Amino acid sequence: MAWNPLPRRAGKHAARRSPTRNPDPFDQPAAHAVRRRVSTAVLVAAVAGLAGNGALAYAGDERPTPARATDVTTEASTEPSAESSAEASSRTARHTAKAGQRKHQDQNASETRVPKPGKKKAVTMPGKPARAAAPAPADPLGRWISRAIAIMRSHGVTVSAAYRDEIRTIIDRESSGNPRAINRWDSNAARGTPSKGLMQTIDPTFDAYKLPGHDDIYHPVDNIIAGVRYTLARYGGFANHPGLASMAAGGGYQGY
Repeated sequence: MAWNPLPRRAGKHAARRSPTRNPDPFDQPAAHAVRRRVSTAVLVAAVAGLAGNGALAYAGDERPTPARATDVTTEASTEPSAESSAEASSRTARHTAKAGQRKHQDQNASETRVPKPGKKKAVTMPGKPARAAAPAPADPLGRWISRAIAIMRSHGVTVSAAYRDEIRTIIDRESSGNPRAINRWDSNAARGTPSKGLMQTIDPTFDAYKLPGHDDIYHPVDNIIAGVRYTLARYGGFANHPGLASMAAGGGYQGY
């Protein structure tokens, strides 16, 4: 093997070119020893790190860094909030269901509530019964005619109840059923004795045919008595009454 003089020459050349340059500390023997020790220590540390021991145990390790305390706190504070929200919703639903159940129970209790002993029970007073409609008044004219016939028969006057219709027809045509009717326009009125009452009798005729105790010309029963007795005495019955005879023949009513 031939000896190579290039390193020695290069060193001399460098010394000549840069006489003031600081010498390389690693060019010294002691420096070489320190460098070897450092290199050895770094190698040992690297090997120990690969084995999982020493200060370089995590050097180049791609495993995730353990969670910090702040990260754990954040995650822990996030999950319970969701759980608390769900729990709050569930609690609200339970409260609503219980409230509805209590309301239903209260309603049932109020419907089946039994009064306590010794406590007066409210009594509902029945309302006043509706008044029955007043019966329609009986036919006053028919009542007056029946009363007059009964009085006349009691006094021996021959008059039949069959004359009811004839008496009613005369009253309807003469006064329209008004006991206070007065005729002030006919010949009798011209003579100063107007016809009065239901059967339109003048005062002289009424006084002649009235019955004792029935002397009021405007009283309906008294006036009927006088008018019927006059008809029976003058015409012999209702068949010959001028107004009824005219109507029976198909004509109009005529005063008597």
